[in-house]
Amino acid sequence: MSIKEAQTKYGAISGVDMENYTVFKGIPYAKPPVGELRFEPPHEPESWTGVLKADTFPNRAFQGPQNEGFYGKEFYSVPEYMPDCSEDCLYLNIWTPANTADEKLAVAVWIHGGAFSAGYGSEMEFDGKAFAEKGVLLVTINYRLGVLGFLAHPALTAASDRHISGNYGILDQLASLRWVKENISAFGGDPDNITLFGQSAGGMSVQTICSSPLGKGLISKAVIQSAGGYKSVLLSDQPLKDAEKYGMELARRAGCETLEDLKKAPAEDLLHAAEEMMAETFRRIQETGETPKVTLPLSPIIDGYVLTEGCNRVIEDGSIADIPYILGSNADDMGKGMPGAENFPDDGHGPLYHAARDFSFKMQELGRRPAWCYSFERRMPGDEAGAFHSAELWYVFGTYQRCWRPLTEKDAVLSEKMVSFWTNFMKYSDPNAPGTEEWRPCTEDDPFVYRFDVEARGNFS
Repeated sequence: MSIKEAQTKYGAISGVDMENYTVFKGIPYAKPPVGELRFEPPHEPESWTGVLKADTFPNRAFQGPQNEGFYGKEFYSVPEYMPDCSEDCLYLNIWTPANTADEKLAVAVWIHGGAFSAGYGSEMEFDGKAFAEKGVLLVTINYRLGVLGFLAHPALTAASDRHISGNYGILDQLASLRWVKENISAFGGDPDNITLFGQSAGGMSVQTICSSPLGKGLISKAVIQSAGGYKSVLLSDQPLKDAEKYGMELARRAGCETLEDLKKAPAEDLLHAAEEMMAETFRRIQETGETPKVTLPLSPIIDGYVLTEGCNRVIEDGSIADIPYILGSNADDMGKGMPGAENFPDDGHGPLYHAARDFSFKMQELGRRPAWCYSFERRMPGDEAGAFHSAELWYVFGTYQRCWRPLTEKDAVLSEKMVSFWTNFMKYSDPNAPGTEEWRPCTEDDPFVYRFDVEARGNFS
């Protein structure tokens, strides 16, 4: 029998019974960040009386339309998986498996990607059924995005008790982890066995939390997909002062001069100003061929609180979380042509591939356990996109049957392998089944990288 009702610190919650597991949808982990709480760190949620019926996936964080272009077709083409978007977005979802042995279950907390400006935790490719079948409890979260999640501005800094601004989205993620740590035992989860994993901006978030003093003690393992590593082209060491300059220009375009203006401005106006500035950046890249130092200005910044130094420096001085890691990328991933890509070998592998391996080598240099590294190489059928950025998500979550592409039984086998590796890691701190070693850690002497594909080919080492 799976847990149908849970008693949290804030009140009782009932979920949706799916026979072999229960899903709890839309659990508040913080107060709605609206009105005076806009551009504030997340506040602890209110308690409630009675039983909260958690049967509907929550709002997406406020963002632009997603049902357009390549990714619109790939992940956002089915209306039933597209909830409304709103500033009232700080909710999480839990899939808990049947727990007949009353054991404490391994917990996996997923942070979605989307360039810190889009996405949500109940996208059609995310689901906890496959994890539940492996005895792992899955949590997915929503967090503030774009200008509402990452705007730094002198007026916001001056109003802050800590004299900082920006990083609200990361603070949301940290608040969700604290909620999970305090409450997940009520759902059958083990608060001392939490794996944080994410892809793209979600993977960057994972590495940010592993690099933050605020993340200490909240997680025991991490998986970083198509994002981080050592000297990753997607991570930028943006200081608060630079982020404030960008924020001042964005606020000016949105017609905001004061703190009150920022609090009361229509979210659509702020979003429009952010989109306008990003479009100008991409036009400059196309016209000049030069890329800016910071590709995603509305993203994590070094504010002295969430991040006290850059992610690379945190690795070098050994203050990154000392936990087991999986890192990897896709064969046709992003990163080529971005600042820093020229520092990696031009050997057919992209910069994210090398950043993942170099991360593992640095862990070994620090006397720590090296990481398990992978390369997802399934060239997806249906078009010429190949093993594109985000393609592995259908396989990691076992949701390939929702994909529009003409996948085969070989894809089902590949997905089963990836789900097994990921859930083994979450349960045992090792992706291999106990007593086996199919996937070796990546070391200087044995730079092993596991190749995920439908065709049997040798692995890299």
